[in-house]
Amino acid sequence: AVSTAIGDAVKAQCQSAAPKVRVVCNPIDTAVFCAGASKSDPTIIKIAYTGRVAREKGIVHLARALQTLSQDESLLNGRRLQLVLAGPWESSMGGGGQAYRDEIVTAFPQVEFLGPIYDPQRIAELIRSVDIYCYPTIAERGEAMPVAPLEAVACGVPVVLPRFKCFADYAKDGENCVMYDGPDQLTTALKSVLSDSERSLRARLRRFSVT
Repeated sequence: AVSTAIGDAVKAQCQSAAPKVRVVCNPIDTAVFCAGASKSDPTIIKIAYTGRVAREKGIVHLARALQTLSQDESLLNGRRLQLVLAGPWESSMGGGGQAYRDEIVTAFPQVEFLGPIYDPQRIAELIRSVDIYCYPTIAERGEAMPVAPLEAVACGVPVVLPRFKCFADYAKDGENCVMYDGPDQLTTALKSVLSDSERSLRARLRRFSVT
Protein backbone atom coordinates (compact mmCIF):
# COMPACT_ATOMS: atom_id res chain seq x y z
CA ALA A 1 0.00 0.00 0.00
CA VAL A 2 1.20 3.55 -0.72
CA SER A 3 0.32 4.88 2.73
CA THR A 4 -0.45 3.72 6.24
CA ALA A 5 -4.04 4.94 5.79
CA ILE A 6 -4.54 2.70 2.76
CA GLY A 7 -2.78 -0.18 4.46
CA ASP A 8 -5.10 0.10 7.46
CA ALA A 9 -8.12 0.21 5.17
CA VAL A 10 -7.01 -2.96 3.40
CA LYS A 11 -6.54 -4.72 6.75
CA ALA A 12 -9.99 -3.62 7.93
CA GLN A 13 -11.70 -4.84 4.77
CA CYS A 14 -9.83 -8.13 4.46
CA GLN A 15 -8.50 -9.31 7.79
CA SER A 16 -7.11 -12.52 6.34
CA ALA A 17 -4.76 -10.43 4.18
CA ALA A 18 -3.57 -8.26 7.06
CA PRO A 19 -0.31 -10.18 7.69
CA LYS A 20 0.67 -9.64 4.06
CA VAL A 21 0.12 -5.88 3.97
CA ARG A 22 3.22 -3.74 3.66
CA VAL A 23 3.41 0.04 3.26
CA VAL A 24 5.75 1.48 0.63
CA CYS A 25 5.07 5.21 0.53
CA ASN A 26 4.93 7.20 -2.68
CA PRO A 27 8.43 8.59 -3.25
CA ILE A 28 9.78 11.95 -4.36
CA ASP A 29 13.13 12.89 -5.84
CA THR A 30 14.83 14.74 -3.00
CA ALA A 31 17.64 15.81 -5.33
CA VAL A 32 15.05 17.92 -7.18
CA PHE A 33 12.70 18.82 -4.35
CA CYS A 34 15.06 20.47 -1.90
CA ALA A 35 15.47 23.84 -0.22
CA GLY A 36 16.82 26.66 -2.34
CA ALA A 37 16.72 30.39 -2.96
CA SER A 38 13.60 32.11 -1.66
CA LYS A 39 11.38 34.62 -3.45
CA SER A 40 12.56 38.17 -4.09
CA ASP A 41 9.44 40.38 -4.05
CA PRO A 42 8.62 41.31 -0.42
CA THR A 43 5.39 43.12 -1.37
CA ILE A 44 3.55 39.98 -2.50
CA ILE A 45 2.68 36.95 -0.38
CA LYS A 46 2.20 33.99 -2.70
CA ILE A 47 0.21 30.94 -1.72
CA ALA A 48 0.50 27.98 -4.08
CA TYR A 49 -1.33 24.75 -4.81
CA THR A 50 -0.22 22.14 -7.34
CA GLY A 51 -2.48 19.45 -8.74
CA ARG A 52 -5.87 19.13 -10.37
CA VAL A 53 -8.01 22.22 -9.81
CA ALA A 54 -11.11 20.20 -8.98
CA ARG A 55 -13.95 20.67 -6.52
CA GLU A 56 -12.86 17.84 -4.22
CA LYS A 57 -9.50 19.58 -3.76
CA GLY A 58 -11.19 22.39 -1.84
CA ILE A 59 -9.65 25.28 -3.80
CA VAL A 60 -12.74 27.46 -3.31
CA HIS A 61 -12.32 27.17 0.46
CA LEU A 62 -8.73 28.34 0.07
CA ALA A 63 -9.84 31.26 -2.11
CA ARG A 64 -12.46 32.32 0.44
CA ALA A 65 -9.93 32.14 3.25
CA LEU A 66 -7.50 34.33 1.32
CA GLN A 67 -10.23 36.85 0.57
CA THR A 68 -10.93 37.14 4.30
CA LEU A 69 -7.24 37.52 5.10
CA SER A 70 -6.73 40.08 2.32
CA GLN A 71 -8.87 42.51 4.32
CA ASP A 72 -6.66 42.29 7.42
CA GLU A 73 -4.27 45.22 6.96
CA SER A 74 -2.61 44.70 10.34
CA LEU A 75 -1.67 41.20 9.22
CA LEU A 76 -0.49 42.06 5.72
CA ASN A 77 1.31 45.30 6.61
CA GLY A 78 1.11 46.73 3.11
CA ARG A 79 1.64 43.44 1.31
CA ARG A 80 -0.90 41.73 -0.93
CA LEU A 81 -1.92 38.11 -1.31
CA GLN A 82 -1.76 36.14 -4.52
CA LEU A 83 -2.99 32.60 -5.15
CA VAL A 84 -1.02 30.52 -7.65
CA LEU A 85 -2.62 27.37 -9.05
CA ALA A 86 -0.51 24.97 -11.09
CA GLY A 87 -2.65 22.24 -12.56
CA PRO A 88 -5.45 21.60 -15.04
CA TRP A 89 -8.84 23.21 -14.39
CA GLU A 90 -10.48 21.98 -17.60
CA SER A 91 -13.04 19.22 -17.11
CA SER A 92 -11.50 17.31 -20.05
CA MET A 93 -8.29 17.04 -18.00
CA GLY A 94 -9.90 16.08 -14.71
CA GLY A 95 -10.43 19.59 -13.40
CA GLY A 96 -13.59 21.24 -12.17
CA GLY A 97 -14.36 23.00 -15.45
CA GLN A 98 -15.10 26.60 -16.34
CA ALA A 99 -17.85 27.00 -13.73
CA TYR A 100 -15.49 25.95 -10.94
CA ARG A 101 -12.75 28.23 -12.24
CA ASP A 102 -15.20 31.12 -12.23
CA GLU A 103 -16.24 30.27 -8.67
CA ILE A 104 -12.62 30.46 -7.52
CA VAL A 105 -12.05 33.83 -9.22
CA THR A 106 -15.27 35.21 -7.75
CA ALA A 107 -14.17 34.16 -4.27
CA PHE A 108 -10.66 35.61 -4.67
CA PRO A 109 -9.81 37.56 -7.86
CA GLN A 110 -6.04 37.68 -7.23
CA VAL A 111 -5.43 34.22 -8.65
CA GLU A 112 -3.04 33.04 -11.34
CA PHE A 113 -3.80 29.86 -13.29
CA LEU A 114 -0.55 28.40 -14.61
CA GLY A 115 -2.01 25.25 -16.10
CA PRO A 116 -0.39 21.84 -15.64
CA ILE A 117 3.37 21.64 -15.11
CA TYR A 118 4.89 18.25 -15.79
CA ASP A 119 8.60 18.97 -15.35
CA PRO A 120 9.59 18.18 -11.72
CA GLN A 121 12.34 20.81 -11.79
CA ARG A 122 9.87 23.53 -12.79
CA ILE A 123 7.46 22.42 -10.07
CA ALA A 124 10.24 22.59 -7.48
CA GLU A 125 11.24 26.06 -8.68
CA LEU A 126 7.64 27.23 -8.42
CA ILE A 127 7.28 25.89 -4.87
CA ARG A 128 10.51 27.53 -3.76
CA SER A 129 9.29 30.86 -5.17
CA VAL A 130 6.20 31.07 -2.93
CA ASP A 131 5.64 31.86 0.74
CA ILE A 132 3.12 29.18 1.64
CA TYR A 133 2.02 25.92 0.08
CA CYS A 134 -1.56 24.79 0.78
CA TYR A 135 -3.25 21.54 -0.19
CA PRO A 136 -6.84 22.13 0.98
CA THR A 137 -8.40 18.84 -0.12
CA ILE A 138 -11.83 18.01 1.28
CA ALA A 139 -11.78 14.41 -0.02
CA GLU A 140 -10.47 12.62 3.06
CA ARG A 141 -11.45 9.21 1.69
CA GLY A 142 -10.45 10.06 -1.85
CA GLU A 143 -6.74 10.58 -1.23
CA ALA A 144 -4.12 7.83 -0.97
CA MET A 145 -0.91 9.68 -0.06
CA PRO A 146 -0.62 12.99 -1.95
CA VAL A 147 3.01 13.64 -2.84
CA ALA A 148 2.49 17.32 -3.76
CA PRO A 149 2.57 18.53 -0.12
CA LEU A 150 5.58 16.28 0.55
CA GLU A 151 7.38 17.98 -2.33
CA ALA A 152 6.67 21.34 -0.69
CA VAL A 153 7.91 20.08 2.68
CA ALA A 154 11.11 18.94 1.01
CA CYS A 155 11.55 22.40 -0.51
CA GLY A 156 11.41 23.93 2.98
CA VAL A 157 8.25 25.96 2.33
CA PRO A 158 5.63 26.35 5.10
CA VAL A 159 2.85 23.85 4.32
CA VAL A 160 -0.81 24.03 5.38
CA LEU A 161 -2.84 20.80 5.34
CA PRO A 162 -6.12 19.39 6.63
CA ARG A 163 -5.72 16.88 9.45
CA PHE A 164 -6.35 13.80 7.29
CA LYS A 165 -4.90 10.32 7.75
CA CYS A 166 -3.58 10.28 4.18
CA PHE A 167 -0.88 12.78 5.25
CA ALA A 168 0.11 10.96 8.45
CA ASP A 169 3.21 9.28 7.03
CA TYR A 170 5.04 12.60 6.64
CA ALA A 171 3.01 15.52 8.02
CA LYS A 172 3.95 16.54 11.57
CA ASP A 173 1.80 19.41 12.82
CA GLY A 174 3.93 22.24 14.16
CA GLU A 175 7.14 20.70 12.84
CA ASN A 176 6.97 20.60 9.06
CA CYS A 177 3.43 21.86 8.50
CA VAL A 178 0.38 23.49 10.06
CA MET A 179 -2.72 21.29 10.12
CA TYR A 180 -6.34 22.31 10.55
CA ASP A 181 -9.65 20.62 11.29
CA GLY A 182 -12.21 21.34 8.59
CA PRO A 183 -12.50 24.12 5.97
CA ASP A 184 -13.82 26.60 8.55
CA GLN A 185 -10.41 26.45 10.29
CA LEU A 186 -8.36 27.07 7.14
CA THR A 187 -8.34 30.84 7.59
CA THR A 188 -6.96 30.48 11.11
CA ALA A 189 -4.26 28.08 9.96
CA LEU A 190 -3.12 30.40 7.17
CA LYS A 191 -3.15 33.36 9.51
CA SER A 192 -0.91 31.53 11.97
CA VAL A 193 1.70 31.06 9.23
CA LEU A 194 1.33 34.60 7.91
CA SER A 195 1.79 35.95 11.42
CA ASP A 196 5.13 34.18 11.69
CA SER A 197 7.32 36.79 10.04
CA GLU A 198 10.33 34.48 10.07
CA ARG A 199 8.43 31.50 8.60
CA SER A 200 10.17 29.49 11.30
CA LEU A 201 8.60 26.08 10.70
CA ARG A 202 11.45 23.69 10.04
CA ALA A 203 11.15 20.90 7.52
CA ARG A 204 12.14 17.72 9.36
CA LEU A 205 11.81 15.51 6.33
CA ARG A 206 12.04 11.74 6.32
CA ARG A 207 13.95 10.51 3.31
CA PHE A 208 11.10 9.70 0.93
CA SER A 209 13.62 9.53 -1.91
CA VAL A 210 13.50 7.66 -5.19
CA THR A 211 17.25 7.05 -4.99
